[in-house]
Amino acid sequence: MSQPRFASYSEHIAAATAALKTNDLVAAADLYRSLAEENPGKKDAAVHAANGLQACGHWSESVNVLLKALEIHPTGIIILSNLSRACWEVGDFSRAALYLRKFLDMDPRDTSQWLQLGDFYFRAADLESAAFAYGKVLAAEPLNVEATLRRGDALKDLGRFDEAMADYRRAERVQPDNPQVLFKLGSLTLANGAPRDAVDCLNRAIIGDPRNAPAHATLSLALSSLGLYDDASRVAAASLAIETAYPFGQFALGTALLGLERFAEAADVLKLAAEAASTSPDVLEALAEAEVGQENLFAAERAHLQILSVDPENERARFMIAALHGEAVDSPPSSFAADTFDRVAQRYDHIAGSMRRYDAPEAAAMLLEETLPDRDSFQSVADLGCGTGLVLSALRDAFRIDAATGIDASPKMIDFAAQKNLYDRLIVGEILRVMSTSKEQFDLITAVDLAPYLGNLSSLMKVIPGRLTPGGLFLCSIECADVAGFELRHGGRFAHSAAYFEETAHAAGLEAVARRDIALHRTGGRQTEGLLMLFRRG
Repeated sequence: MSQPRFASYSEHIAAATAALKTNDLVAAADLYRSLAEENPGKKDAAVHAANGLQACGHWSESVNVLLKALEIHPTGIIILSNLSRACWEVGDFSRAALYLRKFLDMDPRDTSQWLQLGDFYFRAADLESAAFAYGKVLAAEPLNVEATLRRGDALKDLGRFDEAMADYRRAERVQPDNPQVLFKLGSLTLANGAPRDAVDCLNRAIIGDPRNAPAHATLSLALSSLGLYDDASRVAAASLAIETAYPFGQFALGTALLGLERFAEAADVLKLAAEAASTSPDVLEALAEAEVGQENLFAAERAHLQILSVDPENERARFMIAALHGEAVDSPPSSFAADTFDRVAQRYDHIAGSMRRYDAPEAAAMLLEETLPDRDSFQSVADLGCGTGLVLSALRDAFRIDAATGIDASPKMIDFAAQKNLYDRLIVGEILRVMSTSKEQFDLITAVDLAPYLGNLSSLMKVIPGRLTPGGLFLCSIECADVAGFELRHGGRFAHSAAYFEETAHAAGLEAVARRDIALHRTGGRQTEGLLMLFRRG
């Protein structure tokens, strides 16, 4: 339909405005289009037309109108401001930030615009620029909690956790009871490996905002990290009562149920989480663990394959699929042990004690006491795969140890071992590499529950004699297998035959001194048989 001719520019605007007021959006949009077309060099016409098209819901057209106007008026502040907002509305966050930044280059005084610019950059995934924009707000308003929190979010996503924590703590000092501040602070505290402190923050956040489902779910994960699985499941259920189909809440509940070894229930809830968060390796790995706990191996494989569909280079997922198939594998990926134990470091002692009834440390000390009744001390001990120090703690109860060195691939396990003050020295590193490059010798070397994360034991056995003093002792455990040699089991651990264990040690020049059959651990009501052997350097 042809547009009417207007006697003046103002009549044209009045007609478009009247159509908009009567909700005749089709006529209004046509009038605003013609207003822009008939007045190509007029800044006000472009702004009126763009605003009108936006009011009619035509945001993309408004962007085009403003871009044409910007070619004629490249420094038009109103055009830049409106164009930035229009780009934001159509989801073009990078261009929204570009035009708002040009606006602020000409008029940098408005902190609310810098805050908005930070949001634009954040949505465009330009986190460095987002942090800079929020910083401009804080330079003018140091107590602006909103800008402080948002800069903290940007810094956290950049992996600059210490700086993010500093911002969250600064916000807490300004508003100590702000639930959002406490939630963010508690979440990052948990990510930084301090679940007890996180529990305090998150509880306070929930007191201030009882309907905060993410705070409940994060608190549940913090409680699971501490091994408090019953409490964790209760809090996760509360998050789902607030938001029924909440994937993060489902993941938190599934994690707690896994800790309680209620595998079927865990799988049910984790399947729901995986449907909504199908690209999350954490959710899918938890689901796979729950399925393995029920011996649903095909379902576990599907979960790992789903991880590979998102991340084809994921070595852990490939290794776990190999374990499910019982493939002949010599050793796990280089990062497998470190990743595995970093994940459980917070709750390892609880898992090993009350959950898995891991008796190997005490059994190791008893074997030494019974075999060496006249010995009461060791001058130097190396604890390979030391974890949190459970083995050395048991040894120190039975013997005087003058100097102890702990070696583990997991930095987080080493952190917890350090807190116990059991070791004179702690080393983070791949164990065989550390031992191969060292020239130091020890009276006693322990490797309790290390073999299940090595596979082929030849390299370990070959390096041990050179690290022992003459007559020095090597105490090692295996998970027992009926096969000749060793096999990779469904959970990703290796089991070894007693014959292979002893023959490999003998070939390396180690002499068998004593042995003890042990119940290595119990999972899901099933007992895993193990073997402790004591060798002497020949």
